[in-house]
Amino acid sequence: MKWVKHPVVEQNLRLLGIKFDIETNIPFSKIDLEEGKRHQVRMKVNEDVMLRYALKMQEDTAWNMAVLQKEKHSYWPWSGNQRLGAFGFGDIGTHIDAYVVQIHDPVMMDLLPRVVNTWEAVEGMSKEEAAINARYMHEIHRMPVAEAARIFGIKVDLVYRNLQVEECKKKLESSSVTTAGLSNSVLLALGRIENLNAMKRAANVLIKYKVKGDEALQVVSDVRQGNTEAQQIVTLEKWESALETRKAPKKKAEVKLPHKELNRDRLMRLVTSFARFCEQNKTVTQMQLTDPAHLQTVRSQWNVIVPVMSNILKGDR
Repeated sequence: MKWVKHPVVEQNLRLLGIKFDIETNIPFSKIDLEEGKRHQVRMKVNEDVMLRYALKMQEDTAWNMAVLQKEKHSYWPWSGNQRLGAFGFGDIGTHIDAYVVQIHDPVMMDLLPRVVNTWEAVEGMSKEEAAINARYMHEIHRMPVAEAARIFGIKVDLVYRNLQVEECKKKLESSSVTTAGLSNSVLLALGRIENLNAMKRAANVLIKYKVKGDEALQVVSDVRQGNTEAQQIVTLEKWESALETRKAPKKKAEVKLPHKELNRDRLMRLVTSFARFCEQNKTVTQMQLTDPAHLQTVRSQWNVIVPVMSNILKGDR
């Protein structure tokens, strides 16, 4: 295997104003890999990846040089932790070539590990991660927002957006209101509610009823229409009432059985009931049919029943 230059790494080091040298035949035994791991922010050493690298290094392959910090008697890696780990794990050799820097500025010491691993990565850094890192550099090191945005390759608006989201989260969480489940867009909208009590109440409503997306933004928008806290609370109460109604279990629709099943069930009840009636009442007197008119009614109805039931019992369909 051999170590080769990486133009993108060189370009980015220059853009950050970091002076570097290319040193060859650096004794691998002088590189403190553990110190390099302690400075990592984005990537952790993956043993499976390291093993694959070690196997490939056994072949005639080219590998990008790592960036090493040079101390008085040793080195440690800013980048290439997995490559260097594989080099040592596979017992590939005793010396390496690398980019060597000497950084002692605290701002740069904090910035470099946040970007160096993205220079060689295919997927790079997501806009969300870039905004978080830019916000960090602004809050911790007072780096101007525009400069932080430029370094992380995003628009200034994204950094301000992240700052506003974080500010809203801090306000809510300091008031014992959880922000779990609230998207950044919803937090951004909530942060624009100037009254803290209304903001907290709105957040609690969204969380309680699991309101998300466009509907959550609509709730916040309606609240912001109120000019006073009282008006905003009234709006939230209306939303709570509507959401509570929607949350209530819906009455199950009555299941109607097919027509034939209804007739069958009805017939079974009538026949069973009539059979019990006949067992208990076997005479005209017991049936209270002493009135000739009543007896005639029973006789005429029975003349309807007998032929129909006779055909059914014969198997007619």
